[in-house]
Amino acid sequence: MRARPRSSAERFGGPETGARGPARTDPCTVPPAVPYSKEIGRTSSVIVRKVTIMSWASWTTSGVYTGTGGVRTEEAGILSGDLTVHTTWFDGQASVAVQYSGSSDWFTLVGSPVPCPSEEESRTFHQSVVEAVRAGEGARVPPVGAEPA
Repeated sequence: MRARPRSSAERFGGPETGARGPARTDPCTVPPAVPYSKEIGRTSSVIVRKVTIMSWASWTTSGVYTGTGGVRTEEAGILSGDLTVHTTWFDGQASVAVQYSGSSDWFTLVGSPVPCPSEEESRTFHQSVVEAVRAGEGARVPPVGAEPA
């Protein structure tokens, strides 16, 4: 008698952990580009599908010293000092998180995520965020399309 095949939940520790271990809050962890398939029509017995590849991008700048007044985060309030700034662009949105350089805890910058239509604009947006952090004064996420200072 053959053994019943185990489900992925049984093999990898249950539904709360998933196939790659426990859920993490690290903003650097972005889902890989996965093909998305949508049925767009049928011809007799053939199903015609349109496949869209989702894309994402991320940028990290470390050693960013905040100006007087620091930056405002959702979880911890005001942070100031030597920070690492991380921007992730995925599915038309840019998310920004900061951490004390060398730390493992990430904090969401107030105003994040923001709509951002393209990867190119998200790169410019990341630079705007870095400049806002350097300016301090309780910096929040600047609007997309704002020129870096």
